[in-house]
Amino acid sequence: MYRAGWVHRRVSPRPRGGRLARVSPRESPSRPSAPHPTRFRRKAGRDKRLIENGSVGHTECSVAEGSFVSPRRPVSRADPRPDRWQEAFRACEREAETLAAGRSSGSFNRAPTEGAWSVGQCLDHLLEAGQPLVALLETALAAAPAAAPGAEPRLGLRDRLFVWAVQPHHWLTMPSPGAYRPSDETLDPERTLRAFAALQDDLAACADAAAGRDWSAVRVASPASRFVRLSAGGWLEGTLQHQRRHLRQARRAREAAGG
Repeated sequence: MYRAGWVHRRVSPRPRGGRLARVSPRESPSRPSAPHPTRFRRKAGRDKRLIENGSVGHTECSVAEGSFVSPRRPVSRADPRPDRWQEAFRACEREAETLAAGRSSGSFNRAPTEGAWSVGQCLDHLLEAGQPLVALLETALAAAPAAAPGAEPRLGLRDRLFVWAVQPHHWLTMPSPGAYRPSDETLDPERTLRAFAALQDDLAACADAAAGRDWSAVRVASPASRFVRLSAGGWLEGTLQHQRRHLRQARRAREAAGG
């Protein structure tokens, strides 16, 4: 039993403040009080807005093994291993071949809607973004020190933020830099596929060069902006997720174009 006495308790309807109130012996001061209605309404409204904006919960990326997108906690759980990068780049190459298989030049260059990209433009964008990066990665990986025995390099904070932003199922959309904009001219399907296959060969070779090296110790500036600097492994993982994102976009463009 608690003795009667004066305790400080919030009895005002305002969110903050309070006054002294007499507590009877039958009323326990340790009894949890109900949440304030004003605070409850504020929290409910905030959660509702977050849910409507798609900012609550985790979204699993089925196309990225072991990767999760969390808008509240932008940390990627990608698996940055050179052998995985090689396999994944080959898988993207096969996906591009499937998207362009049996397509005429007209359907390959047909955008689903006004302002959207066609299958050819999605692949051309990946070429524009990936080809200037290959030479920089080759130079950086050649200068990377050997990895310590038993230690695996890890993605840094900037690397994880970048990977988080370019993942396939991410809700964030960003305009492409002018240097990476796809061509408005008619693209030849076979020539585009050959160029994309050559790019994947180069990226797979970079992934092979990263094996046994501390790729987190070397930084590479973006060809589009010197202010964006990631580790060599961050660029490989980011390029992989970026390719998956636009291959998914190309798949939607093909379906919208009737096939």
